[in-house]
Amino acid sequence: MTLEIPPWSWDPDRLALILETAAAFFESRLEDRHREHLRTRYGLTDETIARYRIGFAPAGYGALVGRLMDAGIEAEEIRASGLVTASPSGLSPLWRGRIMFPYIIGGRPRYFIGRQTDETADRLEGKYIKQKRSILAPGGGRVSNGIEEPIFGADTVRSGAPVVITEGITDAIVTHQAGYAALSPVTVRFKKEHARDLIALCRPAAGLYLIMDNEGSGAGTRGAVAVGVALARAGLRPYLCEIPRPEGIDKVDLNDYVRGGGDPGDLFGTAIDVEEHPIAAEMLREERGRAIERFRSAIIRDRAARSTRPKKGPTGPRLDKAEVLAALPTMAALVGFEGYGTHPVYGSATGQNLSIDGDRWYCFHKGAEGGGGPLEWFAIYEMKIIREGETIPRDRFPEVLEAAADRYIPGWRDRPNFQPPGAL
Repeated sequence: MTLEIPPWSWDPDRLALILETAAAFFESRLEDRHREHLRTRYGLTDETIARYRIGFAPAGYGALVGRLMDAGIEAEEIRASGLVTASPSGLSPLWRGRIMFPYIIGGRPRYFIGRQTDETADRLEGKYIKQKRSILAPGGGRVSNGIEEPIFGADTVRSGAPVVITEGITDAIVTHQAGYAALSPVTVRFKKEHARDLIALCRPAAGLYLIMDNEGSGAGTRGAVAVGVALARAGLRPYLCEIPRPEGIDKVDLNDYVRGGGDPGDLFGTAIDVEEHPIAAEMLREERGRAIERFRSAIIRDRAARSTRPKKGPTGPRLDKAEVLAALPTMAALVGFEGYGTHPVYGSATGQNLSIDGDRWYCFHKGAEGGGGPLEWFAIYEMKIIREGETIPRDRFPEVLEAAADRYIPGWRDRPNFQPPGAL
């Protein structure tokens, strides 16, 4: 059987069966040593562990796949589930030796994320690895498998009650345990696809409090302000709370604070309007800069499109760099977002490994750091003649211009007296 459409596109109950079977399997593999770790490291009670159906993915290869098949789930359904990886030798579990946190929505598991432990054997990069939302297509490349990541903690929100937005999954769970509604992107900031649902969840709240990690780098605060500014633009009024960070400690998260005896509600009284934070003003300046850059790029492109004046070479009209740059799509159009997001080639466990700022980009993927503009993007990811951080070699620059023109300037080779770039 060749998978072209996920089976649950026709029957959603099949996906529900897969996720429920996986959740029960992970729960059954959670041992006393794992429960003790959850109690001591994260401050979770046995009641909370059971309520959130926290489990463990064993380090071996065959148990999860065997359990799913025993439940009557077909191999192609398992392959498309995002719970496994596929290779010529067969199906292997995505997570091996990780604490498993299901996202429980409406009393049912809807999505999974696995936390690294001392027993982790899957060699995946990152402390937290989320369920895969795409699979290898039969003809190559990746296609969506229909899996959606919900907003963690959505079921805890109640109209007229305060809502905490925090960073990590255990930050949210321990906040629920303390008696508060809490939402988490399970990373620094929410994905754009979650914007509408996040706003809808937050709108009826009696108070909206952003409590992200307090760390020396300021990444948590910056992420909190970014989320808060987006919510403020939707007509909400979010507040930023800062977790006390003892001198000499580089990072404190909400789980640390609550586990140490703190109450999230005690931070509400010290909160400030997120739009009054200095980082909010800095972000506004950056956004204005990006808008100016987009406007500038649009003018250049428009002028190039209107121009009928031939670009003169020694023997006649020719192609030049300005014309090609004007024809290239914007970086936002190429990757589908502005700001920080997931790299379309490498993917991302955090959703934050590519920055788009006007017509400039920068890749943060480990081992592939570097950036440039649309032409460098084309040379790296379309032509594969250089890597991130490298410049286009001078002797290959005309080749890159020609290839880009072939893609984005139809018919340019049919011009009278055509002369390729760099010709003498």
